[in-house]
Amino acid sequence: MLWLRILGVIVFLGPLAWISEARACSCGREPDDRVAFQQARARASTIFRGRVEDLQRVGGEGRPLEHRVTFTVTETFKGKARAQRLVTTSVFGTACGYDFKMGVDYLVYAEGSESKGLSTHSCSRTRPADHAAVELDFLRGGASPFLQRSKVRCTRCDLEVTARFLVCPGAGRCEPLPEAEVAAALGASRPFWTREKARAFPRGPIVSGVASGGRAFQLQLQRPSQADEACVHRVLRRWCERLVPGSETEPGLKCVGQSHEESLCDEWATRRPPR
Repeated sequence: MLWLRILGVIVFLGPLAWISEARACSCGREPDDRVAFQQARARASTIFRGRVEDLQRVGGEGRPLEHRVTFTVTETFKGKARAQRLVTTSVFGTACGYDFKMGVDYLVYAEGSESKGLSTHSCSRTRPADHAAVELDFLRGGASPFLQRSKVRCTRCDLEVTARFLVCPGAGRCEPLPEAEVAAALGASRPFWTREKARAFPRGPIVSGVASGGRAFQLQLQRPSQADEACVHRVLRRWCERLVPGSETEPGLKCVGQSHEESLCDEWATRRPPR
């Protein structure tokens, strides 16, 4: 019967659609925040602060699914000032769409033109305004947020130093294992660590490996939503029952049977005033 065929298609495609949406967005990250800000400001045709007043899902039937977001603009930092702005963003995370919420105030970096339409994405510096207080002040003509970073000191969280300590405690140099040698190290269950270069992680870079005691792990340097403040990074660890190779769509190493994340290093906890 026709309805049974339709149900079969839905059952078959449903998980695939969920997997497609669940994959992480892949963003290239500029390691220097000053350069990242300069590049974002240069790419944007319009930079403004505004509150989400309307959020509509559009597209389908062969057209990309998008959210059409209407903002009431309170400040304009680049481009022509307008009382309202209409900005589109992708619905799916794989296309780096931004997940806007109704009634929330945002700092928006939008690309495109007035005639063809504006769009933004999660790889831009678009984020809630209450997470961008220092940057907003700078856009208004205040002091550079990157100069203000030097006003606070802390013990720096270093992802690779932490990996070396887990893999080779007390040893001298402990270099990352090349990707071509990872499979052999896993097969022999010998300690190693390697950088996850093949994937991009919105929360920060990752290293994977096997500790000196034989337990598999992943470490992540957490960089909270392009925070304006200095000394906010953390190194998080999760133990794995085992590490397995990824796939073509999600390369690298996958942590199977992972434990809850635990913090090994927290810059915020060591913040102190300058000398």
